Amino acid sequence: MLERLREKRNVPNFPGDYNDLIKGRYIVNTYKKESAENDCEDIFDEETFINDMKEILYENIKESNLIKAIANIAQKANCESVITYNYDDLIEKELGEKCQSITQKTRCIDKNVLPVYHVHGFISKDGDSSPIVLGEKEYHKIYQEPYNWGNIEQLHALNRNVCFFIGLSMNDPNLRRLIDGSNEDGGGKTVHYVFLREKNKNKEMTEKIMESMGVNCVWYKEHEDLPEMLNDLMNYDDDEICDFDMDELIL
Repeated sequence: MLERLREKRNVPNFPGDYNDLIKGRYIVNTYKKESAENDCEDIFDEETFINDMKEILYENIKESNLIKAIANIAQKANCESVITYNYDDLIEKELGEKCQSITQKTRCIDKNVLPVYHVHGFISKDGDSSPIVLGEKEYHKIYQEPYNWGNIEQLHALNRNVCFFIGLSMNDPNLRRLIDGSNEDGGGKTVHYVFLREKNKNKEMTEKIMESMGVNCVWYKEHEDLPEMLNDLMNYDDDEICDFDMDELIL
């Protein structure tokens, strides 16, 4: 996403030591225009920003075995919710009418549908959108708000349920902060699971770090292996499933 936006905005290549949040901050600033009033802040061209994001999100969309596997788990394991940092509606398209996109402080009205919480913003292919967290400034803002709805939903999931982390590196400092906070509140009794690729990782060290956060590592070799691994979870008999149950998916 950042690379495609960089190309669209004709931004030079970033130095190697810039993280994604700093890159995002720079790119977001390219959508700001000077205000006609000298004492006013620059005006953010949200329409162009959202249109560019949408074009990138939905160009060359192909069928995803991973999205299918996640939707399969969400339904068969009776998950309470899906929490995603992704901006697109691909999981909703796969689930169909069985889910509801949540982009603000609200709860699903229909208890028969699965809530999909977009805690970093949402851009639907059909036109709906909510504020996007892409740059460092927006990122800091939401985590400085103690009652930010996205923080509350994540803490609610971490405190009350077993969570599966899929497609995350677990390097996000604020996610780690929420997990640590949840462990302190609940006494570290709930164990979560993260699916991580083996490549270029010190497994022993990573497992010790994750264990200190109350998270167990599930390793896979190639990205293509992950959908099959997730689908296999649904093929255990009832007794085995009970030992490896999940309530929340965090993507």
